[in-house]
Amino acid sequence: MQNDNVVYTVNEEGVPIVYNVTPWDAFDFPRKPIQTIINKAINKDLTEEELKQYDYDLLNEIFTPFFGESLTQQTLNAYIFRDGLDSEGRLLKNPFNKLEVYDADREGGRLNGINLKIVAMNLAETLEPGTVTDTRKYFRDKFGKETTALDQKIYREEAMFKWLTGFGGIPFNKEYVENI
Repeated sequence: MQNDNVVYTVNEEGVPIVYNVTPWDAFDFPRKPIQTIINKAINKDLTEEELKQYDYDLLNEIFTPFFGESLTQQTLNAYIFRDGLDSEGRLLKNPFNKLEVYDADREGGRLNGINLKIVAMNLAETLEPGTVTDTRKYFRDKFGKETTALDQKIYREEAMFKWLTGFGGIPFNKEYVENI
């Protein structure tokens, strides 16, 4: 969030909450068509030219992440040029199973099945639509857990709101801040 616009607030428990209010989200393309339909339905008095401009902006929003700056560049650079090390010098890990770590010394090197799987899973996570990510996180955190792996308290109602709208805050309770 270093280059984003954020708003800080404190909830009723005294926990600071950070909301990212940056209007552009590279992964929001599954939400854009729904927002377009809602906006067109609400604003029935739009001119044909305004509707065309709105559709153009929508298409631009959807395809810029793929044909503008490459979202996959960091993973591919780590795989092709840096023996599995990311830009911060850490080995690639499978984002869906952190126990799987890239190892250039494995039999077969970069063509080893485990290494290829780790690269593929990093690419899949990078290209995963935000709606899918939010759904996965919501249902992962929903059942039986009160905190995340870093002791960040899970607020169920806020998580549901974020899952439905894409807008939500990050709680910074004391334990979470100490862990990060």
